[in-house]
Amino acid sequence: MVRLATGDVVFRAALREAGVDWRKDVSFKEFDSPAAVLEAVKKGGLDAGVVWAPFYTMAEKQGLKVAVYSSDLIKGHTCCRQIALTAKVREHPEDFQKFLVALLRAYKFHQTNRAETVDIVAKYVQIDKKIIYTSIYDGHMNVDPDPNKKSVVQFWDFMNEVGYLDSKKHVGDNITTNLYANALVTLQKREPKEILWKALNKEFRSGEPDLHITKH
Repeated sequence: MVRLATGDVVFRAALREAGVDWRKDVSFKEFDSPAAVLEAVKKGGLDAGVVWAPFYTMAEKQGLKVAVYSSDLIKGHTCCRQIALTAKVREHPEDFQKFLVALLRAYKFHQTNRAETVDIVAKYVQIDKKIIYTSIYDGHMNVDPDPNKKSVVQFWDFMNEVGYLDSKKHVGDNITTNLYANALVTLQKREPKEILWKALNKEFRSGEPDLHITKH
């Protein structure tokens, strides 16, 4: 695995939850990249490796099999987050809210314009477009703009449980969700008939993020 990658933390936490003492019963080898992990498994030097999109799709094309997805172990676990200095957020909240409005509009584009989304990604990720498409839309990568505070707190706890953190701080105190809520209100006023904004608002209020892909 790649140390401190999302999958690394999730799989260690899942092993712990399953009653496996991964410190004694599992041997881990750290690599600098998922590509190196894939190659090591392919050559038979490892029993299994933890990688992420698009590498698991590439692995399948090279004759390997996906044993389990991290989302099968921890449903809806968090990954990448938007962060900013507290002082800056307090100083310019309207700028950050506008950023979130733009992020939500981009999410709508991602949901409804698959071919164009793949074309855009392909400008920055130099791999086959079919692999990009599968990686984005196969349902295993949860792309969602919701702050998902509950999951962030859960991931913080995981990192403490597996020894990557030793902190008694409450990370929830550092998670701001009101700007996201305000961005949704802005978009609902602009586009009152848009179903996606209503769905996202309902999701945000319930605290249970989910996928919203509706069109091909």
